[in-house]
Amino acid sequence: MMGAMGSMRGRRAIRARAIGVTAGVLAGALVIGLAAWRSSDQAPDGPGRHDPGATERPPAAGPLVFYEVLDGAGSRLLERRLDGTSLARVVAARSAVGYGRTWTVDPHGTTAIARIPGHDDQGLEALDVATGDSRWSIRTPDAAVDQAVWATDGSRFALTTIGSDAAPRELLIVEASSGTEVRVVIPDDSIVQGFASDGALILRRHLPSPDGENVGWQ
Repeated sequence: MMGAMGSMRGRRAIRARAIGVTAGVLAGALVIGLAAWRSSDQAPDGPGRHDPGATERPPAAGPLVFYEVLDGAGSRLLERRLDGTSLARVVAARSAVGYGRTWTVDPHGTTAIARIPGHDDQGLEALDVATGDSRWSIRTPDAAVDQAVWATDGSRFALTTIGSDAAPRELLIVEASSGTEVRVVIPDDSIVQGFASDGALILRRHLPSPDGENVGWQ
């Protein structure tokens, strides 16, 4: 009888040890599985949910454009990046405006020129596009800024005066950095074409035919 009871206790001890070993193996496998899941989920080079590279996108880019809004309050020069997300920014505003455009901007988008109408002449004022601060201002004969042309490096711009019976038409060449100007008398039918690659300014004019009709350009 005592032998039978000892045998039963032995079998129970062996079974308990087997259950303990099995539970330990399962617990170890669970820990290893959790560690592997966390490692794959948080790996810096992997596609885990916490990988910032999987969700971040480079900022959108697009051309920078300038345009004028004219209403009852005056004229506003606006800047906008055409990237699909950026909003327009007001560079500057003028309440005293005349007919035609008020603004012209250099090719690099750093300097804006505003035309300020007067009684017998006009003002030209240069503004810093980034800050809106005034750089310089000058007085000139009436000249439309919508016909202004810029040098490709933005260093100079040119426009032609309207002229009158008392004053001939003139070509105005203005230094963008200082407002220093040069004036040259030009024929009445001349139009500014643009600056050449060597910095020379090109004018064009109609070539009349014998019957008085314009037949070409020079």
